[in-house]
Amino acid sequence: LQRDQTNQLSLFFHLIGSKHDDKRGNRTIKDVEIESNVNIRVNFLDKGNNKAKRHPITVCITSRSRSSAVRDVHDARKRIQDLLLDFVGHDGSRGRLVYDVASSCGGPHRPAHSTSRCVKAKDPFDNTDKSREVFMTLVHLPFEYVPNSGCVKKFCVDFLLTSSLLTYVWNEMNCYVKAAYNGSGIPVTRCYPYLLVMGKAWRDVDQAVETLIGAIEMHVGSCSCKLNNLN
Repeated sequence: LQRDQTNQLSLFFHLIGSKHDDKRGNRTIKDVEIESNVNIRVNFLDKGNNKAKRHPITVCITSRSRSSAVRDVHDARKRIQDLLLDFVGHDGSRGRLVYDVASSCGGPHRPAHSTSRCVKAKDPFDNTDKSREVFMTLVHLPFEYVPNSGCVKKFCVDFLLTSSLLTYVWNEMNCYVKAAYNGSGIPVTRCYPYLLVMGKAWRDVDQAVETLIGAIEMHVGSCSCKLNNLN
């Protein structure tokens, strides 16, 4: 969401509200503060077009009450998440956004022993039941650089979307996979392509991720692509 100054400014004004920005949502951080009994600080240091000195926007939440701090922060996180989802619209980055926001805060929604670092949150691609929560985690995709293109990446994903593999993950682990990938998945423009693995139990999600990572490692062994979890 923060690849350049234009996106950063749009996001900043979407969160705090501004009559000069037509893209802002109806709700702002101020609404979240009132509804969740917290103080919220949006940190943004505008360095213009200087990419080397650009800092990411961060959001800090502080509860106003010690006795209800965990509940207040948890509620504020969900409301801020909704603001951010409104900002990205139907873009495939919705899944990564929900996962990253949930991962940024401690709490019972983050199973301590999950090997895939899964979190419990609403399925960002399910418009039928907005209250249903599932366990989810991200799987990064292998890629290779397009020759003579500088740093343009070509991601390998089709081998992970075969009916046999997805059916196995569903039947054996009760998990399903959403691919944010231009071409055969959910179109994504605001982040790199990825897989979002979801299920009813975090142990099932961990097992599904192990299966997918195994398939990725086999593919990388016979392809010129590589896997970098920082993409």
